[in-house]
Amino acid sequence: MAVATAQPVFKLPTALLEMLAPPRLLRKEDEDAYTLLRDQLLESIQPRDVVEMIWVLDLTESFWEERRARHAKQVRIKLAQRKAVEEIWRSRIPDNAKGDPDFEFELQGDVSDILLGNEPAYGGFKLVCADLGLKPGDVEAVAFQTALKDLEALQKLIDRSINRRIQILREIDRSREIADRARRTVATIEAAQDAEFE
Repeated sequence: MAVATAQPVFKLPTALLEMLAPPRLLRKEDEDAYTLLRDQLLESIQPRDVVEMIWVLDLTESFWEERRARHAKQVRIKLAQRKAVEEIWRSRIPDNAKGDPDFEFELQGDVSDILLGNEPAYGGFKLVCADLGLKPGDVEAVAFQTALKDLEALQKLIDRSINRRIQILREIDRSREIADRARRTVATIEAAQDAEFE
């Protein structure tokens, strides 16, 4: 009796893989990390044909885009936190000093020191916050609220990326299920034909 056998893993020629999967990386992104992710996904999923290979490459892009968006969220919050610290620190300065290039340069240095926790700016900042009735964590809360619109947009990108991955994995499963069903049907027909001629 004929038995359906598992389909071998598809090996895409290197030239075609390089053509289909050039990493679309930003200047400072790690190509080795991207390649490792792609190779781990290829190893895990074991694509059976060129279509599955393309899906795996799309999965790689999806994971990488999500990673990029999550990093962007962190950076956006840090930038919003810097802006909140700057506004609080600026509030202690008389209006006639604002806009002066020397003052602005000094202000940016102070803000950096505050964010790094360097004295005396950090101690002075805590006093200004206390005078304004701000508690620990208020600056982060204001920063988060200020960045919320951008964070929501980035989260939508993350959610779309996750949903895209789910759809790709379902499509791979569906495709394999159809192929396996077809192989079982062929094996059953062959077994019936073999039995008929015995």
